[in-house]
Amino acid sequence: MKILILGLLLSTSAFAIPDNNWIMRQVWSELSFTHYEVDENELQKLVPRELKIDKYQGRAFVGIVTLEMTKGNLNGIPLSLYNPFPQVNVRTYVTCNGNRGIYFLNIDADHFLGPAVAKTIFALPYHKADIQWKKNKDEIYVLSEAKDRRFEISYRPLKETIPNEETRLEIWLTDIYRSYQLDRSKKVQESKLWHSPFVVQEVDAKLLNDEAFQVLGLNSIEGPSFHYVKKTETFFWKNKEVKCN
Repeated sequence: MKILILGLLLSTSAFAIPDNNWIMRQVWSELSFTHYEVDENELQKLVPRELKIDKYQGRAFVGIVTLEMTKGNLNGIPLSLYNPFPQVNVRTYVTCNGNRGIYFLNIDADHFLGPAVAKTIFALPYHKADIQWKKNKDEIYVLSEAKDRRFEISYRPLKETIPNEETRLEIWLTDIYRSYQLDRSKKVQESKLWHSPFVVQEVDAKLLNDEAFQVLGLNSIEGPSFHYVKKTETFFWKNKEVKCN
């Protein structure tokens, strides 16, 4: 199966973050993106009513992202909060007051402290899972097993690249600088983030189990399609409560 791969366009040193008031810095490695086109009305049922489904040319998507969280530190404290650990998150794309962002339906991680910190600071829906993450030369294998869902995929990058253009679906699905979640009081929290731009490459992939998508109860109109990010440095700013019009 041929898929697409996203790699780092330039080193992060070539770009300036918006400001130095970020609260957390994370380094993510070997990200894979698996996307399904789904029915907008069915997807809206899984998202808080304050948030509206964001669409690409009228199409709604759910994404599953696997990655290795290699580093994570607070501003002013260079020491990483944790050793590297794998993560699998299920997300979709929403808007609030005209701003597009990510809404996480679920995040599984094979770690305790790192997710606990992110869950507390950013109100993210983290859960413990057993995740195998293996790299053999240029092939990556991920198997995530949580209470009621599994996700299993392997992928191998190819050399071909495609243009990094904002109008392309590949960039629309990945180049996002906000996330929205509900806090314990059911109020919408907005978190701003920054990461480096990506380029797109093709890869070969085998999707071996996608229960993480199936348990959502959604039918796939088209897909899955795939993308990959080699490595990225991401900065997060403090959450703020927002009211979506």
